Amino acid sequence: MQKVLNGYISYLHRAAEVDPVVGLQFLRVANLLAGPESLLAPKILSRVVRGQFRRSN
Repeated sequence: MQKVLNGYISYLHRAAEVDPVVGLQFLRVANLLAGPESLLAPKILSRVVRGQFRRSN
């Protein structure tokens, strides 16, 4: 499970650079305005995964 989460965080960091919704949520967590579980919300998770597929094509 740890490897999966580490991989997701890596993808999340890349997505946060180009997706303002992901970037804002990451900043909210980093500034303790939202809990870390919010980075696994379906809205954020789908944007992170979608961003990875766009990069790989």
